[in-house]
Amino acid sequence: MQVDTLLGRFLQVREVDQAPRLFYQPTPGSSVWTEVQLALPEWDDNSWWRNGNGTVVLDTLNLDGRGAPEVLATVETYHMGSGSGSRWVYQAVLDVSAKPVLLLRGLTEIEEETHGPGAEGTPADELVVSCERKMALRNHEVVVGATYTVGKPDSVTCAILTKLPAGRYRYQHGNIVRVGN
Repeated sequence: MQVDTLLGRFLQVREVDQAPRLFYQPTPGSSVWTEVQLALPEWDDNSWWRNGNGTVVLDTLNLDGRGAPEVLATVETYHMGSGSGSRWVYQAVLDVSAKPVLLLRGLTEIEEETHGPGAEGTPADELVVSCERKMALRNHEVVVGATYTVGKPDSVTCAILTKLPAGRYRYQHGNIVRVGN
């Protein structure tokens, strides 16, 4: 088991064959830690999150101007094998003013890389393909970018990304509201 402190009041816990877990300390110095439900997407056998390679990175910004700053949790995992690899990125915006509440979430990046037999002489855009969108906290808003592709990903790969309109979102009266492009 590996435990890392993030931003002083969060713990990232990684165990063998388990998805990464995130805990929050509501009051500094308290012995109470609350698990944050990241709601990682599930498919197949969900081994993507349980391979031990998952990491959590946090960013904060007070979106509503009240209470504790909201948190953008970015969870990344990858698989590497003989001749290929994959990387998946999931992002979630959380309100941790009281009990942690999930406000917005999405699978935001998928990357597939292929090497091995036939790789030599293969165009670069067939070796690494990805579908991506960026999500960031900026100026009291959540900014969600448009989906873009690298290489020639198939339609199935891109279809897995969360359907979330690009634009600017604000946290108002307990809800995330899209306010523009």
